[in-house]
Amino acid sequence: MGYYWQGDRVRLRSFRESDIGPKWQEYQDSRARQMLEYRIELPVVSEERYAEQLRAPDDDDSGRISLYVENLDGVLVGWLNLFDLDQRHGTFGVGISIYRAHRGKGYALDALRLALGYAFEELRMQKCNSACLTMNEASIALHERLGFQREGVRRRVAYMGGAYHDEVLYGLTHEEYAARWRAD
Repeated sequence: MGYYWQGDRVRLRSFRESDIGPKWQEYQDSRARQMLEYRIELPVVSEERYAEQLRAPDDDDSGRISLYVENLDGVLVGWLNLFDLDQRHGTFGVGISIYRAHRGKGYALDALRLALGYAFEELRMQKCNSACLTMNEASIALHERLGFQREGVRRRVAYMGGAYHDEVLYGLTHEEYAARWRAD
C-alpha cells in the first residue's frame, strides 16, 4: 500500500503558509464562489484578513476537517472540507474547489475518493450528504461519477443573477462507497 493520502492524480495535505496567495487569488473567482456558496460577497475580503482566517486552526469540536489538494508534481490545485461531522448519526458533508487552471483533469474525483474513504473507513461515518445547484453541471456529473444517489430537489433555494435556482440533494452511504471504490 502506498501513501494513504495519495491517489492516482493528487495528494491531500494540511495547510501551509505558501497556500495563502494561491487560495486568495482563487477566492476572487466569483463564478466558483457562486456555485459553492450560492452567493457573491462584496466587498471581497483583503488578502490579509483571508490569511488570518486560513491560519486559524480547525478546532476538534468544529465538525470540519480542511485539506489541501496538490497534484503529484506538488502544485496546489484546490482544497476540500469534510464538514458537519456528526458522530452520533454518522453523517457528514463534503465540499471541494479545484482552481480554475486545474479543472477538468480528474483532480476533484481523485481527491474526493480519498476524503470519502477516510470518512467512511477511518471516522466510521455511514452517510455523506451533499448538494449543489441544478445549474452546476460539473458538480452534478462529479456526484454521479462518485456514486452519489440523487435524493431530491429543493426548489428556489438560491437567488443569483436575477433568478431563483433549485438545489439537488445527494447522498452516498458507506455501503455504496465500498461497493464502488473499495479495493480489497
